[in-house]
Amino acid sequence: MRSRVISTRTGAPGRRRIEGATVSSRSIRRPPTRAPFAHRLPASVAERSTKGRLSAYYGRVLALSLAELRPLLLEGRLARQGLIDQVGLDPILSVERLLWRGGYGALVNLIMLELWVRAWEARIHALRRPTAV
Repeated sequence: MRSRVISTRTGAPGRRRIEGATVSSRSIRRPPTRAPFAHRLPASVAERSTKGRLSAYYGRVLALSLAELRPLLLEGRLARQGLIDQVGLDPILSVERLLWRGGYGALVNLIMLELWVRAWEARIHALRRPTAV
């Protein structure tokens, strides 16, 4: 996948140049950017050619939020309407699953959808309330 942000082409297809960093579909060379901080960075960070992944971070955040997420999703509006599989969702909402197996994208989308439905229901309810004269 090519970067759409950078428009200047250089020699090789799929490669683009930004001051001191070559951007390609596979990796970015960042030595000039990291050089001033190399003495502070672990070698694994200073020498890597890919971005760090946030999967473990997302898993920890969701795992720490299970006390709120479980009732939000398993007892929420989508569950009451039969739009989600509560039996299938229940094991996904466990610390072990979130920390070791991933699948955060679908779970975050489900959380956002539940919150979106609740927000719109609240707005519609507020519009239907009779106003005092």
